[in-house]
Amino acid sequence: MEYILVFEDTNRAMKAERLLLSNKLHVGALPLPDEISSGCGICLRVGAESIDVALRVLSESDMTGTTVYVRREVEGQIEYQKSGGC
Repeated sequence: MEYILVFEDTNRAMKAERLLLSNKLHVGALPLPDEISSGCGICLRVGAESIDVALRVLSESDMTGTTVYVRREVEGQIEYQKSGGC
C-alpha cells in the first residue's frame, strides 16, 4: 500500500517534495492520476512506512491544503481512496 499526496498547486507540490527529501524520506513525484479530480497536475507518492512522518513534517512546516489518498491494488486494478489531509 502506498499513499498519494495531492496539493493545491504545483509550487506547493515542489516545495513539499524538497522538504520531504531534505528530511530523508523516500518520495516520488508523478502526474496526478486521472481518478483523482482535484489538485494540481503533480502529486507525491509516499510509502506506508513513511506516511506518518511525512504528514508530521508537512504539518510542522505549515504545508496546509494537502489531501491524502490511499493507493492500493485490488484484483489487478489500482484504486484511490481519500484518506484525509493536513
